[in-house]
Amino acid sequence: MMTLDELGWRFPDEVHGWLTVFEGRQLAELANGKACLEIGGFKGRSTICMAQVALSVDSVDDFLGDPSQPDVVPGGTQDEMLANLKRYSLPRVTVHVGKSSELAKTLPESSFDLAFIDGLHDVKSVWTDTQACLRLLKSGGVIAFHDWCYITVREAAKRLLGRDPDGIVGSLAWFTIREK
Repeated sequence: MMTLDELGWRFPDEVHGWLTVFEGRQLAELANGKACLEIGGFKGRSTICMAQVALSVDSVDDFLGDPSQPDVVPGGTQDEMLANLKRYSLPRVTVHVGKSSELAKTLPESSFDLAFIDGLHDVKSVWTDTQACLRLLKSGGVIAFHDWCYITVREAAKRLLGRDPDGIVGSLAWFTIREK
């Protein structure tokens, strides 16, 4: 498999988001050559990190933001995300608009190699997103979480997965799913 540098990967600094360059590079490493699912695309920073090197990225978001956060954009972030994806010429991205809990039901079981969760950060949302992603991951797939520093993210993930992550870079943590 080609390295990120050989593939011409670059971090999308100009796209607003909280994923750091180190987290973005690690996420791209996890996505390299894989079919990826993303829960929570916001304005596309993480989507772009993955899509530059992934086989495909299915990004699920209702684009309404987290009402508890001050950065909620009136009218949502969908237009800005689509413009960012267009600027990077990433045809391997499919954007699904809606609630992850509903849209995940329409996607085929065991169809993704990587699931990246960065949706709402309350325990219930992380729990629901994780359960949906586990159904959609292939055996041997990887589930990754952004904002691992939030106790709510750690609590839901550890309860469902029953162990500590296989790796952590900054606030990005990931687990390999050994058996389904």
